[in-house]
Amino acid sequence: MVTNVTSLLKTVKAVEDEHTRGTRALESAIEAIAQEIRAFDSPSEPIGGRAEPEDLVRVTRPITIATAKAVSAGKSCKQEDVIVAANMGRKAVSDMLNTCKVRAALFFLSLSRFSQGFFFLFNAPLVFPVRELPL
Repeated sequence: MVTNVTSLLKTVKAVEDEHTRGTRALESAIEAIAQEIRAFDSPSEPIGGRAEPEDLVRVTRPITIATAKAVSAGKSCKQEDVIVAANMGRKAVSDMLNTCKVRAALFFLSLSRFSQGFFFLFNAPLVFPVRELPL
């Protein structure tokens, strides 16, 4: 009798683990995205070399695909589909945040270089003629 109960408990545990795989995958993806957002907000240098404006458009495609996978997983209720959707979403958001950070860093770098050159070119004070307006 004890072996039957032990066997039943092991079976229940295995079934429970199988049914929580998708939930664990979603929780892990949420935590990974939260960590990526914290890295995005940090003043650290972004990972990667250059990001062109077209790259920002390019990284939105995986977001769209991951969203479609999530909708499909919600309809199918299969654990494997939920795991795939969670992993695709995590990767897509991570890539998008990194590309945005690289592009923003390049933009601010070029803006600071432009403003320094602009200052040295036009460091003379601007004087506008002031005239009185009739009342």
